[in-house]
Amino acid sequence: MTSALLVIDVQNEYVTGGLPIVDPPVEGSLARIADAIDAANAAGLPVVLVRHTEPDPSGGLFVAGTPSWELHEVVAARPHVAVVDKQLPGSFTGTVLEALLAEVRLALIREADREARHGTRDQRQAYGEHRTVWAMSSEVTASDRPDLR
Repeated sequence: MTSALLVIDVQNEYVTGGLPIVDPPVEGSLARIADAIDAANAAGLPVVLVRHTEPDPSGGLFVAGTPSWELHEVVAARPHVAVVDKQLPGSFTGTVLEALLAEVRLALIREADREARHGTRDQRQAYGEHRTVWAMSSEVTASDRPDLR
């Protein structure tokens, strides 16, 4: 089974900037997001961080290099395989995310294939499965996913 955790738009703008999330309280959301990242890392799942970036330096919000644009330390400090910058609401539109996930999947499949050639029949069957990547943003937390609690 190949899965990945996408953590989308967990940026300082939503915590200490001009667009703070207040409902649910952001600190609780950050704790649950941190737990989800830790669980994904413990399970050996790749974690990809997605960050919104304003291409116009005079754009105001999410301007690259500004403190509000930076990923919040709760996510930035945890192990992850990549950071993908997006300029539109969709994480796949105009980004390298799809190619990155394909690359990560291929790397995992290659590793799984190597192990499967030397593993048990049950291991070989497990490596043959594939699951869709699911996403979590700063507004959708682990509390919304019972399987992540």
